[in-house]
Amino acid sequence: MKKSIGTYQLGEIIIIHPKKGTESVAVLAEPIYQLNIKESPSKIGSIIRRCIEAYIDGDERYDKEKWKKVNDPLVKLTGLKNSNEFFKNVLNPQVVLINGVIHFCPRENHGIKKGFKKTDYPNIELDYSNATDEDLGNALLKALELSSIK
Repeated sequence: MKKSIGTYQLGEIIIIHPKKGTESVAVLAEPIYQLNIKESPSKIGSIIRRCIEAYIDGDERYDKEKWKKVNDPLVKLTGLKNSNEFFKNVLNPQVVLINGVIHFCPRENHGIKKGFKKTDYPNIELDYSNATDEDLGNALLKALELSSIK
């Protein structure tokens, strides 16, 4: 089973949330955690683990109106105007657990129209069951460091 979480950096703030499956993609689920980038890697890692474990599998159908509002909790949390403003200003490494291995994938933010693309940097991969919270936190911090806005 594949489980993913949302991870973002906006300035000094890290935002982490679980996801839930829909017919086509995993989308934001709550709760949403907001941490300072200077928080201890162990605390960041414990939030990552909490969000992975909170992943909701399913195939919920989202109509057009529901898709328009899916990211509203992120926008509200940050005080930005809308999803476009949020997503053009964040670092967003992909974090996904597949077959017991958690992958932290640095990505380049190419803006609203072109989206997020893989970088030339390798993914950071850890055995999820053997990784400590500190290992998970450090992996996310490294993936954020290797991510960029183009």
